[in-house]
Amino acid sequence: GKENPHYFDDSAMSRAVPIGIITCGDLRESALFSLADASVTNSEDGIWGAHAIAVIINALCAEDEFEIAMEKAIDVLPVTSWIKRTVDDALRISKGASSIFSILPELHESVVNREYSYGNSAPETLALAFAIARTHGKDFNTSVMTAASFSKNSESLPAIVGALSGAMISGDILNEHWTASIQTLKGICIPELAGKNFLSLTEQIAQKIGQRRTV
Repeated sequence: GKENPHYFDDSAMSRAVPIGIITCGDLRESALFSLADASVTNSEDGIWGAHAIAVIINALCAEDEFEIAMEKAIDVLPVTSWIKRTVDDALRISKGASSIFSILPELHESVVNREYSYGNSAPETLALAFAIARTHGKDFNTSVMTAASFSKNSESLPAIVGALSGAMISGDILNEHWTASIQTLKGICIPELAGKNFLSLTEQIAQKIGQRRTV
């Protein structure tokens, strides 16, 4: 695809999560796949944000500690970029905080763009995701609920934070009520999938990926 020269949304960051999983342990592959995928819909900060998410998920799946994984992700952000500056601001503000909620007004003021534009959301979404995951990541419920407190970013931020938190936690992170609610697909986007078991499909895909990577 051809890069969009003025689009820095966070859609490619969401797509980078499975890329980080399937390339676990190979940062070169994470870069190759995430950059290729993100360039179809994004440029600059949107691409760099996707690369950073793929790297941090990759590192967390390889059992790196969160701070180490986050540093690897930050290292792929160009030093003079908007997204790097925004991440630095969010981490500075949240350093030492016991709760993101306690500093939510300052994060809104310094990190979240006051003018709504989905097309430039990547820098603030990545910055908030890193700050929330660093503070609450080992508590899945708290991290996701905290992410939902940022209304402008609520379309993607809780999902990305949930992915980071899930990669940090071993074992089940959802109870039976949540599992039941997401298990059966409604077929809204792809009618042919109506009634299919979402969890079973994801497990089958994961197994096939694992088989491909061991060949």
